Amino acid sequence: MLRKAISDYVAFAAQTAPDDAKGFAAHQSACKAALAHLDAGAKLLAWAEGPGASTNDADSLARMIQAAEEAVAATDPDGI
Repeated sequence: MLRKAISDYVAFAAQTAPDDAKGFAAHQSACKAALAHLDAGAKLLAWAEGPGASTNDADSLARMIQAAEEAVAATDPDGI
């Protein structure tokens, strides 16, 4: 299910943001919300797997989220 969410959010984020300020802000806000949702999902998944579970996927997802947050921050100087 997390992979489906990632796929959907990637498709949404890849869309061209609207040119008007209000539309652009809404698109950026939606992208930020998607990152927060994925981060929460990764944390919930790690918690559900319990201690000693493989963290490879969670670490990989955490790195992807970090890279996405940095990309958003680069285009939105006001920050996440």
